[in-house]
Amino acid sequence: MSMDNPGFLDRFYPNVTGFPFPLGPLFSRKTLRYEVVPASIWIFEQEQSLALSGVSTTVRMTVVRLQSTGGLFVYSPIAPTKECINLVKELGGEVEYIILSTFAYEHKIYVPPFNRAFPDAQVWVAPGQWSAPIPLPLPLLGIFPTGRLEGDDSAVPFGDELEHRTLCASVGIQQYSEVAFFHKATQTLILTDAVVYVPGSPPEVVDERSLLGAGGDLPAIVLPFSSGDIDKPANKLNPPPPREPERKLRGWKRNSLNVLYIIPSNLLFPDDSFAQITSRLFVSPILKLLVFSKAPQATWEWVQQICDDWDFRQVIPAHFEAPVPTSPSELRAAFTFLRPDAEDSSPVPQPRQSVFSKLLGGLGRKGAPAESGSPFPEADISALKSAEKFLQKVGVLNKV
Repeated sequence: MSMDNPGFLDRFYPNVTGFPFPLGPLFSRKTLRYEVVPASIWIFEQEQSLALSGVSTTVRMTVVRLQSTGGLFVYSPIAPTKECINLVKELGGEVEYIILSTFAYEHKIYVPPFNRAFPDAQVWVAPGQWSAPIPLPLPLLGIFPTGRLEGDDSAVPFGDELEHRTLCASVGIQQYSEVAFFHKATQTLILTDAVVYVPGSPPEVVDERSLLGAGGDLPAIVLPFSSGDIDKPANKLNPPPPREPERKLRGWKRNSLNVLYIIPSNLLFPDDSFAQITSRLFVSPILKLLVFSKAPQATWEWVQQICDDWDFRQVIPAHFEAPVPTSPSELRAAFTFLRPDAEDSSPVPQPRQSVFSKLLGGLGRKGAPAESGSPFPEADISALKSAEKFLQKVGVLNKV
């Protein structure tokens, strides 16, 4: 739900910061609130886009009511628009804790203004914080931590209700950090970026105009680089405009592939690639290739701790769909690529590779089949694999 008849000023939130590209929407953000567990857990969603690109997905904040005090625990704040703040206040109770659960800019940027909206809240942060291009300390970013989420649950004031497990791993010249929480009363796992679940239809919060734009005829500059089907008949390359629901769905498919692969194999005809990522819990290919596979032991131990210690029944990630019904065994299965003995004999359909992906693939392997244990078609991850090799070569990422 959202406020009744919110105006432009209720959703106004200008943002032109971000390296190398600012996070959009640049001026106005709709906030939707959903009750996950009655009187206990709510999620707040906004649209998140790469400004000027037209690529949008969701970003999510999770709010938990503490049984001991009636106050609110806020995990990974989103943009504190007037609409968002009013939706939080409607829940009743004071915001007691604000959690910066990772180092990532998209989640860090909203902590200072959210804390200013609720100045009495304590701010707890994941360890291993860093910023680029200048490594500024947190106070210069406007974040004044009460403490860091290290050690056991007894070290934090909310540990009786919300247990945490922290991953802080070196993946190269910088660290990756993420803090998972388990709400014991509702058997809910709360994560930031570790896993995603891509819905088959567009989320309500994503603006229809951006979906219609993404679902229409692609800009001319994209056509030669994303057409793996140049031998199709002309009427297939230039189909009649789809009906609005079909166009929005095609826009969502393209957006999802862009978010996950950066340069997917075929944006003109996204159905085959989208079918490989929808309606299942998995680790995004960017994190799989560029982060978790560079710190496999630390990441696997973190996942094992989560799955061994907590009997969760649902997970709330910060992007795409939530909540997602799941179990420790299903979460563990999403990370089996970290195990040296992991094998996957099931074939993965291979979409035809785009011209642009082939050019990038020239920096790495060409025409390779899907790797054992990989849920992603090789054509779609070829650009990411080329980026991985380059970053390893220049010393940014670990070589494993």
